[in-house]
Amino acid sequence: MKKLNVVIVLAAVCLLMGAQAAHGANIYVDYYYGSDGNDGLSWGTAKASMSNALSIATPGDTIHAIGDYTYCGFDVAVPNLTLLGGYPPGGGERNPSIHTSYISNYD
Repeated sequence: MKKLNVVIVLAAVCLLMGAQAAHGANIYVDYYYGSDGNDGLSWGTAKASMSNALSIATPGDTIHAIGDYTYCGFDVAVPNLTLLGGYPPGGGERNPSIHTSYISNYD
């Protein structure tokens, strides 16, 4: 019976870890106050460029963006990636009707 309990507990832990991994990370990009030398894991350590944020994104991640971004020749090849704009400079509550973000890719 102890073996069965251990197997059930291990299976539950694996499921929880898988659920967290499937959710993905949040990556923050702030055109005004970010730096591409930052890790992008919070508004205080936001990346500056969309291309840099995209280069570290993995499936299931969400990129939160402040500002307008135009980049050339960069294909977005990350499945299930979410891009969200509409944040005020420096971070804060998302309100796309007040804080617009424009993201485009052109050649």
